[in-house]
Amino acid sequence: MARLTEAGKGAKRPKRRGHMFLVDVPTFAKVCSLGDADASAAYLILAAGTGPDNRTSTWSREAINKRTALNWRKADGAMAKLEQNGLIRWLSGKGTRKPRIDLPPVETRQPMQKHVAALASRIAQGEQPRTAPEKAAATLGRQQGWLACDDAGVWSCVPSRPAKMAFLPMELVGDAFGATDNTATTIVDRIRKSRDPMALQLLVDLYALQDLAEQGGVDRQHYYTKFDRETGPATGSLQLWKFERGGEWVAWNGPLDHHRREPTASEKKQGRNAGSDFFDRARVLADAGALEWVYYLAEDDSPTSPLIYPAAVQRHGKMVWTELESIVGGYATRAACALSHDAADKLDYAKRWENCAPSNFLLPADRLARQAALIGIPRLRHRARTSNASRWRQELVEGAKSNIAMLRGIIAENAPALLDEADRRFADFNDASKKASTLHQCDINDTSQSGKHSSPSLRDGGGENEFSPPAHDPDSPDAGPATGGVMDRRMAAWMADAEEHFRAAGERF
Repeated sequence: MARLTEAGKGAKRPKRRGHMFLVDVPTFAKVCSLGDADASAAYLILAAGTGPDNRTSTWSREAINKRTALNWRKADGAMAKLEQNGLIRWLSGKGTRKPRIDLPPVETRQPMQKHVAALASRIAQGEQPRTAPEKAAATLGRQQGWLACDDAGVWSCVPSRPAKMAFLPMELVGDAFGATDNTATTIVDRIRKSRDPMALQLLVDLYALQDLAEQGGVDRQHYYTKFDRETGPATGSLQLWKFERGGEWVAWNGPLDHHRREPTASEKKQGRNAGSDFFDRARVLADAGALEWVYYLAEDDSPTSPLIYPAAVQRHGKMVWTELESIVGGYATRAACALSHDAADKLDYAKRWENCAPSNFLLPADRLARQAALIGIPRLRHRARTSNASRWRQELVEGAKSNIAMLRGIIAENAPALLDEADRRFADFNDASKKASTLHQCDINDTSQSGKHSSPSLRDGGGENEFSPPAHDPDSPDAGPATGGVMDRRMAAWMADAEEHFRAAGERF
């Protein structure tokens, strides 16, 4: 029996969608090839409105209008362009209040040659290749993806190509379930404003390449940041390393290859290269609040090297001290400073190194890690609640607990005064994690939001060694009381409250 409201009418429970949607990467590449950012954004919103089949959408112009700055006429024009190019198909009337739209996948397989098509027709009727020419045609059809042969040697037709799906969180088009109140812009709309549809393509590409549990973010075989390194002093079983950020790198001949474009002669004179468009699009994602960087100390700089511990999270060119990875990195920097004999005032030395982050770091590593390297892993900030994300967060928390305990021991033994600020950050972690992690992107000329206008680099220090912390000591927050004794309790409380943290901070399992 339906529940009755005060007016005596049955109250319908509002329909809630899931927390993620799927997009076929080759199909979206065809969408972006139209060169229309509005059409690309509209397609993603339609895809977010699909049901369990990930193909039939019940969202239309109204949904696009609510989630972008496009008015009804422009939303209708974007959908018309998609329809004209065979990327959407109306299953219901265009003026109906309950629209149903098909999002068919594009065909990427080579067209079948005549003799392969003839054989496929006979196989569909139950025949099998028998003669040598038929077997050769069957082999060609299998190579092109039209035919398949099982272990028993029985041939069959492959009606559609395998889908290559990217799992996207609904937060890209609204809240955790895709709902919106028209007062806040969506991530998709922020990226659309760049007027480059390939920036939206890069967003989908990176989601397809992200593996949080195994990689900690986007697979660094394809996109990563390198740091220059220099050995510092060694003490006991530890070696200190000094790192200075080098540059971002992208690997071609892979899934990101369609972002490569050879520059014109005039563009080459301006210093642009084949990867300039890619890096421009990556900056769009960062400015839109979709992409962040997490830095890890690794055993070497190869794309498959084991990670030792996290050092920082960077957003908009700035260190984010409320993230767990940055808290671990803060302990690591202070442990390195506690072991160092380069400065008499170790507290001041540690503060100056922290002020250098995320461009420069002083970090300790096992002396046996002779090729220790600091690497940057790109990570998409909005995440669907999947088992992969849950495992990643659990392993991050467990690793942070053991690393913090080890690093605190080093600091406590060599320079206990360095614990105060690091422990205060850790004690405040629960409160800080309940704040929204998505920074509101104001203007790219706002120095508090854009990495393009961050504080001067170390090379601007005037005579300082390039790996030394700057001579000045900017104002820093007052250190709070030491709270090392409550570390286990704070971590346990945060783990128990993980779901509330994800809901409040915009991070999803």
